[in-house]
Amino acid sequence: MEFNDAAKNRINTYNWTTKIPTVEEITKLVEGIHSYVPSKQKRVRFKIAVIPAHSMPELQFAIYESTYAQPNRINGRYNPQVLAPWLLAFSPGRGKHSLEPGLEPGIPDIHAHYEMGLDIGLAAMYTSLAAKNMGMDSGFCGCIQDTVAVEPIIGSKPSLYIGIGYRDPSKQYHCPIYDKMVDIPGSDVNLKPDKELYITYV
Repeated sequence: MEFNDAAKNRINTYNWTTKIPTVEEITKLVEGIHSYVPSKQKRVRFKIAVIPAHSMPELQFAIYESTYAQPNRINGRYNPQVLAPWLLAFSPGRGKHSLEPGLEPGIPDIHAHYEMGLDIGLAAMYTSLAAKNMGMDSGFCGCIQDTVAVEPIIGSKPSLYIGIGYRDPSKQYHCPIYDKMVDIPGSDVNLKPDKELYITYV
């Protein structure tokens, strides 16, 4: 697949088939993150937990349960992106460059958070394009309300999940919280603003 095709066909996936990418495919994808994604000063200010969610149903349920998008609404929706067979959990901090206080002397918190967000953003975009180029699909989820049940298992506090698997075009999925079929999030109604509102040529 050509890069332009991957970019054009890369969409946020909310519903997944039962087909599972192989360990070898996921390993190749993750190795690509390490080999090809730029990082400011090559310091890589994040961690990645590679989660075989298809074989860890209790962990996947805990992750799904933590992604409620409407916390103040009864019967609010959750984010089925994390029901993918594989999940990459991106978390801030790494070793002595962690964002924990005092571990990166001389660098104000605002700069540390900026640089961490920059690194994760670059890695996330690469991941979505590379997955599509390999014939897989991806779904982003940054709506993470609680990680208490997840942190002890994966060893970090995720700020972004990327689901990896194969897209099911169905408009409904089985919600394990409500134990019924529900609509996927209405991504088609959330259009970007006109390009003239945010792009200028100098």
